[in-house]
Amino acid sequence: MSRTEVLPTVRQRHERTRDARRASILAAARETFVSRGFVSATMEEIALSADIAKPTLYGYFRTKDELLLQLMLPIFIEIGEQLERVVSRVAAGTYHDRDDFIADFIEALLVPYRDDPDGFRLTQLLHQSRLVESLNSAALDALDRQGRTDFRLARAALEGAICQGLVRDVAVGPLADVLWGVVVGVIQVEEIKRRTGGRSQFSAAIHLAKRALSAALVP
Repeated sequence: MSRTEVLPTVRQRHERTRDARRASILAAARETFVSRGFVSATMEEIALSADIAKPTLYGYFRTKDELLLQLMLPIFIEIGEQLERVVSRVAAGTYHDRDDFIADFIEALLVPYRDDPDGFRLTQLLHQSRLVESLNSAALDALDRQGRTDFRLARAALEGAICQGLVRDVAVGPLADVLWGVVVGVIQVEEIKRRTGGRSQFSAAIHLAKRALSAALVP
């Protein structure tokens, strides 16, 4: 094997090692933030949990804010990707009826929770406690931009559904807030039951929410 063939292999191995360590650090940060709280958690604790030296941690992430951003931002990016799919379906006219649209819209908002419940719990905890406001301006700006993108896509999907007569003609901004509020509310009730040993009725509650919203939005 020539030197030019060996170099890419070494580089690829190095990149895989860095990616694996980065993922390990993020997993350790998530566990530490959840167990200790964002304010109380320290970079030293995160390094210890990730089984690395603190200088190594700083080689990947300079602050707790950077770590938290990398944990939270993918949640909102995934919501945006799911809403883009809904917008595309609306534009293509592939929804069979109002029930189909409402169910798909709600599922788009639920995907991040189903895929990564711990990550979703962290975002909700930080928003509810207002600790997210302690982030530096760069992290807040990144989250704000993605949040605005998500709500723009939600409004676009709802506007398209209204134009096609799938749902009632109402103000799309408040409607987007209501749909998001219903999803978050059901998740919060599920989380309370999970912590207190209550019986889960998550699937039934989501199913009922879809039916109730669809009935409320008859054109």
